[in-house]
Amino acid sequence: MLEASEPRRRSGRRAPVAPGTRRHRRPSPAAAVVTILVGAVMLAGIVRAAEPPGVPAPAARAAYNAAAALQNRGAWDLAVTAWEAMLRDHPRDPLVPRATHNLGLCLLEEGKWPEARERFNAAVEAATTLPGGDAETLGRARYELGRGAFAEARRSGAPQAFRDAATALAAYLDGDAASRGAPARVAEARSLVAEALWQSGDRDAALAAWERFLREHPDSPRVADVLYGLGVARAESGDAAAAASALATFAERFPDHEFAEEVAIRRADLALAAGQPVDAARLVVEVAKRKESPRSLEALERLGTALWRQERHAAAAAAFDMLAERRGDVPAAAAATLSAAAAWAAAGKVDEARERLASVLRGPPDAGREGPMAEAAERLARLELSRGTPQAALDAADRGLAVAKENAPVTARLLRARADALATLPDRRDEALATLERLRSTHTGDPVAAEALALEAALLLDAGRAAQALAAADRYLALPADQRHAAADVSFVRAVRAEALLASGDPRASAEAYGALLDSVAEDPRRGHWRVRRGAALVADEAWQEGHDLLGPLAGAAPGREGIEADDVPEALLLDAMALVELGRSVEALPRLERLARDFADGPRRHEAALVEIRARRDTGDVRGALAVAERLVGDPDLPAALAGRAWFRLGQARCDDGNDAAAIEAYREARKRGAGESLAASALLAEGWCHEALGDLAAAERAWTEVVDGPGPFPATLPALVARGDVRLRTGAAAAGLADAERVLV
Repeated sequence: MLEASEPRRRSGRRAPVAPGTRRHRRPSPAAAVVTILVGAVMLAGIVRAAEPPGVPAPAARAAYNAAAALQNRGAWDLAVTAWEAMLRDHPRDPLVPRATHNLGLCLLEEGKWPEARERFNAAVEAATTLPGGDAETLGRARYELGRGAFAEARRSGAPQAFRDAATALAAYLDGDAASRGAPARVAEARSLVAEALWQSGDRDAALAAWERFLREHPDSPRVADVLYGLGVARAESGDAAAAASALATFAERFPDHEFAEEVAIRRADLALAAGQPVDAARLVVEVAKRKESPRSLEALERLGTALWRQERHAAAAAAFDMLAERRGDVPAAAAATLSAAAAWAAAGKVDEARERLASVLRGPPDAGREGPMAEAAERLARLELSRGTPQAALDAADRGLAVAKENAPVTARLLRARADALATLPDRRDEALATLERLRSTHTGDPVAAEALALEAALLLDAGRAAQALAAADRYLALPADQRHAAADVSFVRAVRAEALLASGDPRASAEAYGALLDSVAEDPRRGHWRVRRGAALVADEAWQEGHDLLGPLAGAAPGREGIEADDVPEALLLDAMALVELGRSVEALPRLERLARDFADGPRRHEAALVEIRARRDTGDVRGALAVAERLVGDPDLPAALAGRAWFRLGQARCDDGNDAAAIEAYREARKRGAGESLAASALLAEGWCHEALGDLAAAERAWTEVVDGPGPFPATLPALVARGDVRLRTGAAAAGLADAERVLV
């Protein structure tokens, strides 16, 4: 029996987390599971009762005891010398395997892993070749080889090093019960194997190893650490349900563990990801209340997010306000204030939101504040736009642009907000277009640049620059799909393109473009509007029947039916009435026109509707009705100048129908004075001549028709004027001139 004690082993300590490390920010899954072994090897044990196989020589035993005493006092260098002397002097003694193992432990304490590894390997060989073997020393040496390899792998971080460590530890675990030794050592080795497998990239094997640990070592002091690591690993591998289960078990079994608050935050993250914000808030609310807790700020952040997801916006805003107040560093506090502003805005407390955003913008743009200030400016600009205050939005955007870096993503959004504000302000569309051009040229590839191109196409269309709008829309639609912002924007630009084609004078292409858009988008609240605009293109293309087939159901529908909105109803009514009149179905057109006059008396196209109604009433023989509408129309002080000539022409027709040719002549002359256009002016002269003829003033009639014939043209009125003039000349004795006109007609 040995009378001297074996070398004692130090108790291991948990490796400290590096300053500033936040475990919930994706640490190694077993950061809390693994005991780091560098410089803190567990040197241990009390007297072993069992003798080594064979009988040690007395001198070898004495040398062994002397070296062990030095090792127990922590005199590592002296112990190394003593162990080396003992092994040199007694190379075949049964104590050699144990002495070699202990020498390795001392070298490890001195930070000499390569030399220690060599001694542990020698101990394995000695324990294996010793007659009768030394199973305990064999197991201890293999255990230290595995732990040392793991420590080296953690230092290097190389996946292959972790694979080698897992192999070394497996060699220990694969031994028999005698070599594995104490259950605590086995448990620690299994936890190290799991970590090594995870870090090597063999995640499935690592997860299985952790699960095995929990089955085989349910009472191990390392269960809490393994449960934590397993929960983190399951989350990182995408198995949220299993992660939540592991962390819930941790919380139930170890409510006072040092990781308890961190686990609560991790569980809240999983609940948020699973769409369970109520559970997330419940998990972190107590941690958030503890101001002294280092995790309270993270808990407050999760609490605010959970309340936001529940649409409890005012409560979320209060949480973010509290977070901003507790944050010590300025950028982090500003970020929390931005979240508070968003929550206040969502709660309908616009003034509260504006105050939070303005507070971020106050003060100089010190280092670290430029980003939050620019972000606050962009959000404030958007808020002002939603409130209908574009000048305030422009001021906020300009403030943000003054501090933002040119290539920052927020700069693109600020430029977009600036363009939106300018587009809303009177007479500043050109500045808006210039801002959009700057955005596109400095942020190529940014989705906001694609948005800018879409907005540019719409602004150009609004400005009456249809060809440029069409080109901008085509450039947008030619972008790769991943650069276009969203399907809704694509549909918007396709609609702009179709409208630009109509404005460019190609109604057939416009109708086809709208048709393709409608075919490609099955569900969209704008479909009703697109159908009406396609109808407008068909009417402009004089496809009267096709236009009526499309517009008829829309014109007869109540708002909200057939996908048509209230603003589109008067347009559908007018367009369908126009198509019906051209189809010779004025009787059907009149109810639509009467509804327009009754329900949309102040509509923007009421004057055009009156022009169509005059024609429809004339077609149906309602002379007095047509005359009454025409008289009201020309007397309307809001009659657009562009329609005045046509309105006076229609009045002339109505007066002529009513037999008042003299008054009709006055109306036709007024039509020509109002700048009705050369073609309509020619038609007015033609009709004026007929009125003179009806009054018996053939000379005046001939002069009117001559003015048409000799004027610019030809127009639709030119040939009828030539025929009428020839007839008058023949009737008044100017036979040669009349025949000449007749020959011109034949030609």
